[in-house]
Amino acid sequence: MLENLRLVLSQHKKFLAIFFVVIFLPSVILAFFGIRAIHNERYKLLQQNLDQQKQFVRLVQAGIRSLIERDSLSLKELSSSKAIFDQGYRAFSNLISQRLQDESLFGQIVIWNYNHPPWFLGLQPCPPAAKTLVVPEEWRKWQPDLEKAERAEFRRRNLSEAVTLYNQILRRAEDNQVKAWILSRVGRCEVKQKKFEQALIIYRSILAGFPDLLTESGRPLSLISSLEMLDALRSDKNYDDFFQESLETYNQLAENVWSLDGYQLKLYTTMLKNMIDEVTAEDSSNGIPAEYGAAVDSMQGLIDKKLELWRMAEAVRHNIFPSIKEKPENLSSDSPQVQKSSFEFEGANNRFEKSR
Repeated sequence: MLENLRLVLSQHKKFLAIFFVVIFLPSVILAFFGIRAIHNERYKLLQQNLDQQKQFVRLVQAGIRSLIERDSLSLKELSSSKAIFDQGYRAFSNLISQRLQDESLFGQIVIWNYNHPPWFLGLQPCPPAAKTLVVPEEWRKWQPDLEKAERAEFRRRNLSEAVTLYNQILRRAEDNQVKAWILSRVGRCEVKQKKFEQALIIYRSILAGFPDLLTESGRPLSLISSLEMLDALRSDKNYDDFFQESLETYNQLAENVWSLDGYQLKLYTTMLKNMIDEVTAEDSSNGIPAEYGAAVDSMQGLIDKKLELWRMAEAVRHNIFPSIKEKPENLSSDSPQVQKSSFEFEGANNRFEKSR
């Protein structure tokens, strides 16, 4: 069989040579160049995509650089504001609201010096140290009378006598802070006696007459009085007024009219929400307003967003401020400068700028 194959091949050498030269070899060459052309085309497409990606990155970098430069310029201008040097915080807050309310910079500005806690203007209307508790001298004057009233209230549980003694001090008091604190004690005693209507009159008089004062423990008096009033309305099963007043208090918390920090905002919101949940559970078959639940959820959503910002603010406080304090720079007062830092916050890289 092999002999026959050799005989056939020897007889057709010319044909095989022609086949190899005319058909096989050109086919191999065309295939080689075709594969190479496909490879080149793929390379060109990859290179084109890479160039487009590089161009996109350059555009993003340019945009970020422009944003940083614009924000840095705004920080420099604001840090030179006369309101800052005069400590006219209300004027400075108004300046920011007017100029930057549509910019990303609004709500990110922090005013801080080494001797005071930082003030995050987008979260607190007033500086943290703007309201400090000062005990009036007149309060010390009434200590003997206060001790008698406290013994009647807490030791002997004689609430009528306690109210009488507190009212005697109230009639002679002159300082508004003293009057407000005594009224709070009277309201507390009236609630204990289940005289809810009288307690509500007292709490409303505190809200109307002493809106900007602090409690004996340094908390916002109007906020605490609002919560006490809501508790009295709940105990009296006056649900209609409770629903109305609770929405008003919720709205004030969402707007942070009391300039609370993040921990305080969460604490008082939780207290109010728990109270609302208890009332709606008690009154589930009665007259809960149709839009009440949706309104509560909406305001709670606003507060949750603000609490997220407070968590970021705390991260800035703990990650950025210590390093700034440890490494003071020689910065001239007439030429504000901007420091740029970044830190890791919940898996995301965040940029922080400080103007001095």
